[in-house]
Amino acid sequence: MLKNIFSKSFFGIDDSGELVKFVEVLKNGKSIKIGRFGCGVLPENIKKKGNYPVSINQEGQVLANVLINKVDDENYLIIEINKVRTYMHFVVNGKSVSSITLDIGESEIVQGIEWLSKFRDEVQRQFIYWHTNKYADNTERPKIKKIILCGDGAKVPNIAEYLSVGIRQKVELANIWTNFNLPHGHIPEMSFIDSLGYAKAVGLALSK
Repeated sequence: MLKNIFSKSFFGIDDSGELVKFVEVLKNGKSIKIGRFGCGVLPENIKKKGNYPVSINQEGQVLANVLINKVDDENYLIIEINKVRTYMHFVVNGKSVSSITLDIGESEIVQGIEWLSKFRDEVQRQFIYWHTNKYADNTERPKIKKIILCGDGAKVPNIAEYLSVGIRQKVELANIWTNFNLPHGHIPEMSFIDSLGYAKAVGLALSK
């Protein structure tokens, strides 16, 4: 019944991982809700409606658009943990200004503490580098307020707490509903844990 009051439908398709993911965002004025979503084979009627990122920097901006409040001018590090790779996006005043790829992902992290420690150490190394090196024009880089985790690898139990203690920085799991104006009383159909893997697809749909 609720879907009928939403007049516009937008699809985001994320093919950057092992499985293609799609999500439908329904809009009516300022109200937004999630419609269909899934992974694997795309439904025939939405194959041409998707929106794909074309570079890692654009992917960072897509994630920033969905995970950071539009009126927030603080600086963040968004870490997207996929199956075999991790992408680190430094976001300054809402803009993705630098992106880094790590050749370690969920498939290694879940193998145990040794791999999890390697992952933490590499994230910490890049985090320290950001804060101890200047931009090319010799200006200071701004301090990162918080680290935000998304992607399927963000579902690894206690990973946010582990990184926070090791890096000594606030780390939290992503909230893809940050820029949604949900109808009163509406509960999103997508669970919080599932939403971590759909952040990019949602961002792509919202960008249309």
